[in-house]
Amino acid sequence: MRKILSSFICLSALSLGQGSVFADADFDISTQNFGAEKMQYAAEEDQYPFRISAHGDYIQRSKIDKKYYHHSYVNFHTAEISAEGILYYNQCHGEGIGAGVGLVNTRFDWNHNPFFKVKDVNQVTFTVAGFSARVKNWMWHAQVTANWEPKYKDFWDYTNYDIILWGKYDYLDNVNLHFGFLAQTGMKIDHIFPIFGFDWTISEKWQLNAVFPLNLSINYVINSSWTVSLATRIWNIRYRVGKDEHLKRALLYYRNQGAELSFNYGKGHFAANVHAGITLGGKFRISDQKNQNKKHFNMNSAAYVGGEAVVKF
Repeated sequence: MRKILSSFICLSALSLGQGSVFADADFDISTQNFGAEKMQYAAEEDQYPFRISAHGDYIQRSKIDKKYYHHSYVNFHTAEISAEGILYYNQCHGEGIGAGVGLVNTRFDWNHNPFFKVKDVNQVTFTVAGFSARVKNWMWHAQVTANWEPKYKDFWDYTNYDIILWGKYDYLDNVNLHFGFLAQTGMKIDHIFPIFGFDWTISEKWQLNAVFPLNLSINYVINSSWTVSLATRIWNIRYRVGKDEHLKRALLYYRNQGAELSFNYGKGHFAANVHAGITLGGKFRISDQKNQNKKHFNMNSAAYVGGEAVVKF
């Protein structure tokens, strides 16, 4: 899931502080694009149940590190616009249900791609999520997202799914422990990743997040509106191409990670983020329609830039 995928909705499990009624109601986590700003707490006093957000990342040309492909490279861009909302909230138990919809464009441009010609793929994402603080000292979050390629009529063959179950335990006043899993399925590509780690509010100005794989960052609060972060980012994309390609109905699985510096702004109804960094060497895999006969490719490091904007109401 986008990730991917990428909404700017944040989960209060990694909050920098305490907020009002909707502080624990922010729900959507992009599973196609994991970045520190996805998890940062909105510092303002008032929280809003509905959000419209936009996100984009551009990775410069990445050379392929593989024999016979020394003159090949990949250009990779991704962009998303999404809308999310809390549909039900129980203030007594701190629990609720939310939903979201988004449109994601991914550009995977391999200059000497022998398997398929398509470079741009669009996916529509549908998310249903729930959260609960009913159990003392715990905040639980569950989310299911479907990522569908609307260009094709065969919904089941052109849809993949992401499932998150995530719990945060208040261990100390300034330390939270995190446990859970992220599962990916559909298109015969199945993965499960553990979620584990902690966040530590060191002082009023500093916070350390070590929650694998979603949020590895250290944040510094400049003032009530601005924070700066050193963080990691993960891109995790998978999709199927059409039947008219050379390798018909082929599957692409793309994974990359980077280290970045980001500046985050949040005040009132508006929040934004800009970030820049360098990838640490990613990889992609192309397989047939049954996810067999897999071809693996490694990519060299490359610079990247990106940004997000969100309007809350």
